Amino acid sequence: MLSQKNNIILMTAVTLDYIKKSKNYFQSIDRYSECKRNVLIVVWDFGKRLLGLRHLFTLLLAGNARKMGIRFLFHGGVTQKSKNYCIQHGEFIKILRKEEMADDPVVVFTDADMRMQRPLSQVEMDFLEKLESGDFYVGINAHREESLGDEAVKIGGTPAFVAQHRSKIENKKIFNTGVYAARTTTIRKLLETYNHEHQYWAKNIPHYACQQWVISYVIQSNSFFRVLEMPASFHSHCHRPSLLPNLGSYVDENGILRIAQSDQPVLLNHKCCELFDPRS
Repeated sequence: MLSQKNNIILMTAVTLDYIKKSKNYFQSIDRYSECKRNVLIVVWDFGKRLLGLRHLFTLLLAGNARKMGIRFLFHGGVTQKSKNYCIQHGEFIKILRKEEMADDPVVVFTDADMRMQRPLSQVEMDFLEKLESGDFYVGINAHREESLGDEAVKIGGTPAFVAQHRSKIENKKIFNTGVYAARTTTIRKLLETYNHEHQYWAKNIPHYACQQWVISYVIQSNSFFRVLEMPASFHSHCHRPSLLPNLGSYVDENGILRIAQSDQPVLLNHKCCELFDPRS
């Protein structure tokens, strides 16, 4: 059992019509999370997602998110809207109350296509609590050798555009921002800087993954940020099984994503929600 005095907030966000797809993640949070707060943000778009209310009420009635405080963020209040309503660039900080941010807590923000496979270890908890303002804890996306230039071409940037900005982006990594941890002051700075940078890059890189690309660019370009690389034991994914050896992980016969070197279950298993059996 971890210390109950931790000051860590676990947050995730969904649209109304994504709740049903994410319920297994919520169940795994109920099972394993010992964070001070667990917050589910529902990004609400009036007139287009009212059918999703059925999924929300079903979630509440079924008790699939007992540990999670549910809050709403109206999409009209999102400054830089993404094509898939994702708010991982820091918009989620808007729902935290002033008193909740008074001591600058650590937020672990995740996508909702996730599964928590075990509790945070005491070592992981201690590391998170030692993060300083400006520290940004995040893991690589797929291949360590891939640069922002490589990724820009993959997601719609033209070779000419990439060549024009080569000196800015060629020596920077692409991170998987589906999970990251930082203090609230750091996330506020991310949101501010992202809002300044996003429009220009998004005009030239049309894919929705430009959001992750711009976050990766911002945290490596602005001297306020110090990137601390998150190990695969904290967050890894199965977006493509062929990537598992590169990430140092594998899926066992029970669908648990594990670290190959130690057989330890990965804390946050990305893109494997459908493998979670809450009865086990």
